[in-house]
Amino acid sequence: MRKIKNFNYKYLNIIKTIFFVFVISKLSILIFFQYPSPVDDSIYFISVSRFHCIDGIFRTPIFPIDENGSRYLWHAILQPFLISILSYDCSIQSFYFAICLLIISTLLLVFFLKIKSFEKKFCWIFSIIIFSLQVKQGFRPEVISILLILLIEYFFLKKNYLFTLPLVFLAWSHPAVFLIEIIFITLRLNKELFFIFLKNFREIFLIIIFANVLIVYLYPFNIYEHINFLIKHAQFLNTKIPSDFYTYYIRSDFFPLFGFSFFFILIFLFYLNKKFLLLCLPIYYFGIRFPETYYNLIPLYISIIYYINYILCKKFNKKKSLLLNLFKYYLFLVFFISVIGLSQGLLRDLISKFSYNSSLLSTKKIYNDLIADNNEICEIPAFFTLFLNFNELEENFTPSKKCNKNKKKIVNIYPVNGYNLNKLKNKNCLLSHKNNNIFFINPFKSESGYSVYICKER
Repeated sequence: MRKIKNFNYKYLNIIKTIFFVFVISKLSILIFFQYPSPVDDSIYFISVSRFHCIDGIFRTPIFPIDENGSRYLWHAILQPFLISILSYDCSIQSFYFAICLLIISTLLLVFFLKIKSFEKKFCWIFSIIIFSLQVKQGFRPEVISILLILLIEYFFLKKNYLFTLPLVFLAWSHPAVFLIEIIFITLRLNKELFFIFLKNFREIFLIIIFANVLIVYLYPFNIYEHINFLIKHAQFLNTKIPSDFYTYYIRSDFFPLFGFSFFFILIFLFYLNKKFLLLCLPIYYFGIRFPETYYNLIPLYISIIYYINYILCKKFNKKKSLLLNLFKYYLFLVFFISVIGLSQGLLRDLISKFSYNSSLLSTKKIYNDLIADNNEICEIPAFFTLFLNFNELEENFTPSKKCNKNKKKIVNIYPVNGYNLNKLKNKNCLLSHKNNNIFFINPFKSESGYSVYICKER
């Protein structure tokens, strides 16, 4: 018996060590190097934060579905607003510092809530899973959504009406996740919970009204326009050709096999209660229908893990012992997947940093040198919105700068990180930062820093 206790204690220490090594390493890279550079959806949201930080206006020239300008109306406002007010000088360093504050707050919350579990290692395992998913999402609003989901689950499972406050904030952080969570909560309502919340109806009503009125009052745009643009955004997604399932649910960069992890947790959930099968509709509509919107399912994934742990803790008996053991093995498997994903990201960042040593500052200098040499620059990487003035940029789905295309020397600039290199075939392009070839093997197709391809059109 003593040997078993010593083994478990040793095992817990290994998990703690892995947790601190990966969390400290990744946060250090984010804060000091600002790696990986923001790409895809990440840059949409961080660009909103930057322009709001500078002039107090929620806008971005990227993704312009607003016919009256570049107002940020097509998504919820809370996370870009928080990143803006937490950044101390509107620089890229301050934005990465701000997102790290949100991630650290989430990790601290997991331990502060003192989540009861059948497994002493649960909080550490749960934290590393959350951490790996948050850093994978970059500046997308799933970061704040996961934090709010933890609060919602904590209060809801405690039968405390205060769950409605983070639920309201979730609606203003991520509308799709809010709708999914509302359905998940509704499916868990029973007679006892219904009467408890009915008893506190006045408090619940006041919280919902007060929180929404406050946010609507502070919201800079017309609320009806905001709702209209949320619908427009959804309609825009409906016009897109669905991306491949493999990329987002199986390969799933920096959290491999996310699809398997998610669908296995659904099996546990459906086993607990068949009524949860009704979740299949919102899961399909918001996540599977267009595989690239897998991110809508990430907060739900965290919510389900929290809930299953709670149920197994509360109703543990011999009948549930098999399910309990299976859930233990599942958690360790996902822990292992999380560590692989974090290792993948850390390795790519370190190889990129020491091979190319690119930064936003060094790339900005290259850009300024090209301008000084009388080059006219038209197409640019999206992360150039982090140093160019708003009036220098075109409103376009493809990031571009206002330029005179009649000039003799036209240059287009494309990012290395996240760019399809096939598009640069037959173009006269040079890489901005020299590869120092410190590492003999580079398993990654591109670097995660700020190197660019400088392509002379004429």
